Amino acid sequence: MKDQAENRIRRALSRLGDRALAEDLTQEIFLRIYQGLAGFSLRCRFTTWLFQVTKNRVLDELRARERRPRACVTLDDMPTLEVLDRPNAALYWERESRHDTVISLTYGRPALDALCRVIEAWVAHFNGLEVSVKPLRQIEEGRWAWHIGLDVESTEILNALWAGDQVDPGRMRNIVALFGLQFADPAAMRRDIAGRTVYLALSANAEQEVRMKPQNLLINLPLHEA
Repeated sequence: MKDQAENRIRRALSRLGDRALAEDLTQEIFLRIYQGLAGFSLRCRFTTWLFQVTKNRVLDELRARERRPRACVTLDDMPTLEVLDRPNAALYWERESRHDTVISLTYGRPALDALCRVIEAWVAHFNGLEVSVKPLRQIEEGRWAWHIGLDVESTEILNALWAGDQVDPGRMRNIVALFGLQFADPAAMRRDIAGRTVYLALSANAEQEVRMKPQNLLINLPLHEA
């Protein structure tokens, strides 16, 4: 049902003419549906409800687009970006509204470890599950059991690699970070892969933008169905 619903939503959102935005809204809408299933009324068909949720979100986006100022930014207007690390982390609170600070997700940097803690907290908050996440240099397991792309590009790359397809080296360089996720209680996982590592990836797209979709974790974790 998930695949069918997601495909229907994608087709509807394709009318926006913005693939990246459509992918973002697809995941956001699916998350809303996931969270609202408990209150779903059998007085209407599921597909009717699904398209109503989609329609409302698309209308919200179109209204927001009309209100959004169309600013023209040149290279001369771009601020000088400062990389945050432990010694200068306090700068963020002084300049957060200026959007002129960045973090490095290079392997071994504190920001990457901090992102792992955020992912752990996200899963604990929404799923009530304890997991541990650590950065990886590469996936060494030859035939891994499960993976989750934290964005569209990562999903496509990991799917191709798992299927044994060749991925262009240039595209592989889009991968920003790799993670290994372990469940504290393997019994919370699907029985056929209980105790196995779940691999996560975060990548930049063709425009070298990172558009992380943390909701992918909620939708795609291999949870026990019981």
